[in-house]
Amino acid sequence: MTKPRLLIVGDSFFYPDVAFPGQHWSEMLPNYNVDNRAYPGNSINIIQLSLLEGLKANPAAVVVGFTNPGRIEFKNTIDNVPGQWITSLHRHLLNSDQKLMVQMHMALADYNLINFGAFWQILGILHFLKNLNIPFVYSPGTFQLQVQFTPALTDNNTVTNAEIAQFDKHKLDLNLSTYPQELQQVQSPIFHVPDPIWQSGFANEVMTKLKTLDI
Repeated sequence: MTKPRLLIVGDSFFYPDVAFPGQHWSEMLPNYNVDNRAYPGNSINIIQLSLLEGLKANPAAVVVGFTNPGRIEFKNTIDNVPGQWITSLHRHLLNSDQKLMVQMHMALADYNLINFGAFWQILGILHFLKNLNIPFVYSPGTFQLQVQFTPALTDNNTVTNAEIAQFDKHKLDLNLSTYPQELQQVQSPIFHVPDPIWQSGFANEVMTKLKTLDI
């Protein structure tokens, strides 16, 4: 019997590490044929593009992990680096002009405005998936840590809170990016959280929520 295809998009928390086989939550989903298109350093824009590309394969369900806004995308022109894009988080891959652009952005950008735009972009992605009538779950990831999933440009967040509340049943309660910072691994494993309880717990929540979601 063919397993249903599960599309996964996100950043490093959603990306398995070949040096740690079987230890990432995406490798603990035996009921699914996993199509993992996450990649370390991805921006929200790249996650959105990966989602659109992955949907062409007609997955039965989707898991989306969001990330902190403000990552700058560059076209990948490095032959031995996979993927169409690199971001400002891949500093070791950037040339001098790209590094200068990142420095200027960090010095001059209004992060309240960036957070505000990212919030509505995320809402657009969630509404898009809902309109496709496809089971999906999401994690706010490091976006939640940066802005508490509420824009800071207005004193009255009634509208934004109501908008995101529509997707409460799709939100994963366990957020891997909240794993204690002092215990996170920056390089190894790539997915940062070496705790098997957290990894298996996240996998179990993904399977449970997808199974019980109303379509």
